Amino acid sequence: MPYGCGEQNMVRFAPAVAAATYLKATSRLSETLQRRVIEIMETDIKDRVSLKQSFAQARKFVYIDQVVVETGVRFLLDHQNQDGSFRDSGFVHNKALQ
Repeated sequence: MPYGCGEQNMVRFAPAVAAATYLKATSRLSETLQRRVIEIMETDIKDRVSLKQSFAQARKFVYIDQVVVETGVRFLLDHQNQDGSFRDSGFVHNKALQ
């Protein structure tokens, strides 16, 4: 289950969204796995609404308020440089995520 800081949560949340999206697209998302993925997403969303990334994709599976998605997009736009890269806005705890 998601826990801890945003980085720790996203290392669990984003892969769950990606896996569920792939499995659904290939008609291999079982009811049991879908319930588990939805449980992970709902727990993360309830506990960490401040995490905006990947929520747009998660909307295929669980309800996410449009304001949450728009806030995430605004954050990304505010941190993007002219050349398309992004300014650092913190530091990475888990170097494997880089």
